[in-house]
Amino acid sequence: MNDYAREYYKTGGSPPQSVSASQNTPNASSGYGPSKQKPRNPKAQGNVNPISQLPTPEVSLNDFDYGMVRKTAARPDAKSPKRSGKSPPSFGYDDEYDLSSTSSDSDFFDGFSADDLLSSSLGTSPSMDAPSGKEINEMAGESDEGEKEETEKFDFNYEDDEEEEPAGPPPTLYSDKLNALELAPQKLAYLKATPPRTLEGYEHTFVSAVEAPALGNLKGVFTNFGVEFIANYDDFQAATPGDQKLTIEEAASWKAREVFRVTGIPTITSQTSFEVDEFTPPSDPFEDDIGAISRAEAQKLHAISVAPPRVTSAYWFNDIGDHVESLVSGLLPHSHPDRICRFKTCVCYYDGEMEVFDYGAVDLAMKFVNCNKAFISVSHAITSIGKTLKDSFDWEYQGWMKKKKKAMKDRSKIGSTNLMERVLRDGRVLPNNIVDVSKFMDSMIDVNLMDECAAELAERFLDLKPTKVLTVATTGLVVAIPISKYLQVPCVYARKQRTVVMSNCYHAAYSSKTVGQNRELLVSKDHVDKEDRILIVDDFLSSGSSQEALLRIISDAGATTVGVAVLIEKQYDKGRKSLSGYNVRTESLVAIKDVMEGTINCVTED
Repeated sequence: MNDYAREYYKTGGSPPQSVSASQNTPNASSGYGPSKQKPRNPKAQGNVNPISQLPTPEVSLNDFDYGMVRKTAARPDAKSPKRSGKSPPSFGYDDEYDLSSTSSDSDFFDGFSADDLLSSSLGTSPSMDAPSGKEINEMAGESDEGEKEETEKFDFNYEDDEEEEPAGPPPTLYSDKLNALELAPQKLAYLKATPPRTLEGYEHTFVSAVEAPALGNLKGVFTNFGVEFIANYDDFQAATPGDQKLTIEEAASWKAREVFRVTGIPTITSQTSFEVDEFTPPSDPFEDDIGAISRAEAQKLHAISVAPPRVTSAYWFNDIGDHVESLVSGLLPHSHPDRICRFKTCVCYYDGEMEVFDYGAVDLAMKFVNCNKAFISVSHAITSIGKTLKDSFDWEYQGWMKKKKKAMKDRSKIGSTNLMERVLRDGRVLPNNIVDVSKFMDSMIDVNLMDECAAELAERFLDLKPTKVLTVATTGLVVAIPISKYLQVPCVYARKQRTVVMSNCYHAAYSSKTVGQNRELLVSKDHVDKEDRILIVDDFLSSGSSQEALLRIISDAGATTVGVAVLIEKQYDKGRKSLSGYNVRTESLVAIKDVMEGTINCVTED
């Protein structure tokens, strides 16, 4: 015993008590939690040990000392991917020790909170006394004997793959959205008849059943291969306790087959599990001399070293939700913060003929666990299955973009050449070095010229994959609308005055030689999303004030600016320099060098 532990005993203190594993088992009548027997120590009734309320693990991945062990039957209904090599059979705990059905509103999680655990010590439970050192040794011996007895019950024969295990009940996962679709024949017929939007580069239509936050990632990966997702059924739920014992392969496969059965459209689904590795307690500072540590550290290490089986055992869930964070909140104060936890995702593709599985996983320390981290494994799995299907179907990466580029290159530089010709012929210089192009771009519009210019500008920004075009009303619309047509994205324009339909909007001030000082641009918040990649389009780049106002609006919305495209740039003004701090690509078709003596001089390429 070290000096700090010895001093602790001198002052009349005693080390925190451990919990008896044999008395911490849930009974059939009370469900999860401590047994209802009368406590042997009445004084301990006011000091509730929250660890006694942790659930018995449904699956102990590496240790079967606690609970009843049984084989988990295979389910032929949901076909799992074939794997090479031999693998041992899987195991789970008996039904009365089932944890997979535990949720955040169950009896177990009502028994304690994270705040309770953080403020409580590992004291004695009201329903039991702490075991003595002799009792602990006896329990350890019984545990070893129990493990030997259990392992003798099963004769593992890894060479015999012909013998099939008895089939369990089929999965019963269900989706309210899918059920509603099945009961609406007209809506179902419309979905089945939806063609791919070829003008936007799509060649295939899929449906999905993935978590809503992961849908954007799924679309982003498969858009590169010309695949459009026209529906997502993200509300699958477990109907029976057996659904919560399915492997993630079985659950993903069942969802994919159910969605395909109803829609007849190729389907991609996902299922994510959560695992907590078994915890090996550190040395007990009250029994081993581990050096000079503080009294508080010694007490903490002792509490962890005598952690009961409910803390040290491994846990597994086949889905994620509030129950994951509740479990971690209960285990973290009594485990090492670097205890390994794992999110694992299975993504399944099914089209009636072929079934493909891919996986993603992330290991992280318990102190960093929250459900948002699950989407790391989801992202890996989605990327993997995208590559697998690309090879399986011989898809071309961004083939639609290459076709668009080829079509646009036929008209390459036609727009800029014709625009320069019109500027030199019909443009005129007004006071304050204002260039008047109203004969073909303002009061009167040459639509063919604008279409040619839009095709050239769209080709320059096609690689950046803009999702929206943003411009200023009304002069910017003459080129923004045809650019949107070539890029096949919506066109949004900023108003200079608020209307009755713009109750909630972004706004930014700007000034211009043509419209005056202290003006304001307004864009409805409903028209710009955080996920948008926006291309700013305008007719002129002069002082850069209006483009800078649009950049501030995009920044306020949390969206991304991919570039600034203008028809005419006045190089003798400071517009490009004022935009240089935003680090965005700026392109113009015609650059005016100066307007000396009322003559327009354009920059020509060598």
